Amino acid sequence: MPSSRCIAVLFDAQLDLATEVHRGVVDYLDQHTDWQVLPLPAAQEDRLPELLRGGMVDGVIGSFVSDSWAAALGPVPRVNTSSLSTIRSIDSVVVDDHAIGRLAAEHFLSNGLRSLGYVGLGGCVYSAARLDGFLAALGGSAGVDGAGVARLTWLPQRLHELDDWLAGLARPAGVFCASDLVARAVVQSCRRLGLSVPSAVAVVGVGDSYLDAVFAGIPLSTVPLPGRRLGAAAAELLAARLAGYRGPVRRVVVAPTCLLSRSSSSVVHGTDEVVSGCLAYIQGHLHEWLRVDALARRFSVSRRTLEMRFQAALGRSPAGEIRRRRLDLARQLLRDGSLPIREVGRRCGYLEPQQFSAFFRTQMGLAPRQYRQQAAPEP
Repeated sequence: MPSSRCIAVLFDAQLDLATEVHRGVVDYLDQHTDWQVLPLPAAQEDRLPELLRGGMVDGVIGSFVSDSWAAALGPVPRVNTSSLSTIRSIDSVVVDDHAIGRLAAEHFLSNGLRSLGYVGLGGCVYSAARLDGFLAALGGSAGVDGAGVARLTWLPQRLHELDDWLAGLARPAGVFCASDLVARAVVQSCRRLGLSVPSAVAVVGVGDSYLDAVFAGIPLSTVPLPGRRLGAAAAELLAARLAGYRGPVRRVVVAPTCLLSRSSSSVVHGTDEVVSGCLAYIQGHLHEWLRVDALARRFSVSRRTLEMRFQAALGRSPAGEIRRRRLDLARQLLRDGSLPIREVGRRCGYLEPQQFSAFFRTQMGLAPRQYRQQAAPEP
């Protein structure tokens, strides 16, 4: 085996995702120090064929727009990391876009929203898959008919077209967007129409893009893409090809870890006053050891009455809502990476690290430290 391999990692317009993919490839270098990584920004992708002809690149990882474009690069091992289109000729590691849609649907339903819409990016396979997952999760849920979901499958170039579409939604509404870029456009459209986000229109995007949230002017609820895990898995597939694997084309699907609930959608609609008061109290006291019977006494109802009202309003028990909100907070704090895990547990109401670890492992299937390693960006 050569003493050193040069691996080109392609950066495309989805810069946040490409950056995390690159980090995942670099993670792989910790175990495979015979690789060198060559980052190629989108503006320099035209250099790739020349580098390949000169024997300066041994493998390529990145977003491939088509099988024909992949074939044009010749026989060098390649691994695709996006679902812009359906790639069949080379190995791929892609995010589970159906699961992204399911997370968005479950979020809206849990917040009491029944008037729902979707704004996509026409021509992208991932956009259609996210819509499919969204509709499948809505099927038969709480009286929501997926066929009744308003759809704008292509973000219009003319601002008034998006404005007209949003103005026609029954409110309060929840709008799932194919990306944070689309979510940003939807928030800006709501602002032009004088519609409050999230009270009138709750918005959820995909990608956890810092810049899109900045330009939206509000923290965006979003499903982070597992780019780092995509990169590490892509590097593993590429290593096998470089080592001589000649088997069939492989396709690895990586699930998203969570939906981060932020200001653009963090409001619960359609609940009665007792449930609304309880939700506000729960959110402000997640660091405490909350008991359902104490919550019922605080709002002057019996425990059974409180549980019945929660089930009617949200479809889950008060204890289930406390667990859900603690888990959301834990995932956000772990992704941020600035707090020790012991402190994350305390802020979620667990004084003992063992209790927090057991809770998190039960809900997520992995320990808090493992989740942080998989999900958190590098500082």
